[in-house]
Amino acid sequence: MSAQRAQILDYSWLHDDTEGDLVGADWHQDAIRALSTSLKALAEERRWPWHVGDQLPLVGEKPDGTGWRPEPDISIPIHPTLGPKQRQNIDVRVEKPPVLVIEVASTSTCPAPYLGSPYGLSARYCHNDSCRSYGLSQ
Repeated sequence: MSAQRAQILDYSWLHDDTEGDLVGADWHQDAIRALSTSLKALAEERRWPWHVGDQLPLVGEKPDGTGWRPEPDISIPIHPTLGPKQRQNIDVRVEKPPVLVIEVASTSTCPAPYLGSPYGLSARYCHNDSCRSYGLSQ
């Protein structure tokens, strides 16, 4: 992480996702399911070693060292031992952060702190330059 990014972002607003953070309107959940299903089918068809996480908890730490368990709408970590098998979570301290995080943003699921961040929703998950995050707005 660059020193400039560390100075710009205040990580105190990051929190573990709760059930309230994960629910959204029908179209929000439909968009997540469509992305998840399509990415899993693509990985299987191409025989890519992807694990497509669908609101799967990522176990890790904030830059200040405190524990953190976000649940992005879609996450794709590329790790040789993950593959498509079912998982309860992904420990990013061991298996590295996802290379792709997708958040389906809607007014019910994108609180003000994320909108005020210089990096938008991606700031929740990407504390280094190895992760790319894309927000899809409805």
